[in-house]
Amino acid sequence: MTIEEIRSRKEDQTFDFVKNVAVNAENVAVNVENVAVNVENVAVNVAVNAVNVAVNVENVALNTKSLAEHWDLNR
Repeated sequence: MTIEEIRSRKEDQTFDFVKNVAVNAENVAVNVENVAVNVENVAVNVAVNAVNVAVNVENVALNTKSLAEHWDLNR
């Protein structure tokens, strides 16, 4: 292997390293964005769950009332 070939190979490896660093930086940026989206999704899910709990509580109350009326009518 000549000195020129060694230099060329070293330059190729340096280029690959720099390219990999750039790709890694881009991946980190995407990951940070994904974390932000996940945090937002958690907040939305918590809000939706709170609504669902409220609806379930209301349904239990309505079902209890209906059951009480049913038993009262059948006495």
